[in-house]
Amino acid sequence: YVCIVVRDAAYLNTFGTESKDWSYHSYRDSEIRDYREAAIALADMGYKVFRMGKKVESSLNVNHQNVVDYATSVDRSDLLDIWLIANCKFCISTALGLDAVASCFRRPILFVNALPLKHMLTSQEHVFVPKHLNWKQTGVKLSVEEYLQHSYNSSVEYENNGIEICSLAPLEITNVAIEFA
Repeated sequence: YVCIVVRDAAYLNTFGTESKDWSYHSYRDSEIRDYREAAIALADMGYKVFRMGKKVESSLNVNHQNVVDYATSVDRSDLLDIWLIANCKFCISTALGLDAVASCFRRPILFVNALPLKHMLTSQEHVFVPKHLNWKQTGVKLSVEEYLQHSYNSSVEYENNGIEICSLAPLEITNVAIEFA
């Protein structure tokens, strides 16, 4: 089975420090709907797919016998979160805390829509496919060197430097998930 962990604002808005405004790194969030096609494609390949998360903004909304929106299940528990991630065939993640468990247990991780590039893990069987970064003035994509030079930790820094952040399209996510599998 495969675990999919997609970061959105719900977790930090619920469990983060109440007095802190977490929107400064909203550039790291993704929409779960963009991962539906990938979940279905993996399920069609014979994988069971578990959408993970303790608190999420919306449901995965996939009607497939091999896809479980575990994050919205009444059976979800912290202990089972750890067990599932620790024992999966591989994990698809947008780079957040729970994927550290996969890394500790040496599970391969496909990081999708993850930023900043300077936080990329390369010590194990991990693949890092970041969001698209484009110069706002020209629409030209940043080079790898520019990705590294402009590895910011806040949405405002990207904005102030004239960089547009674009999530990968659902087909891009699906294609990279199939290739990783």
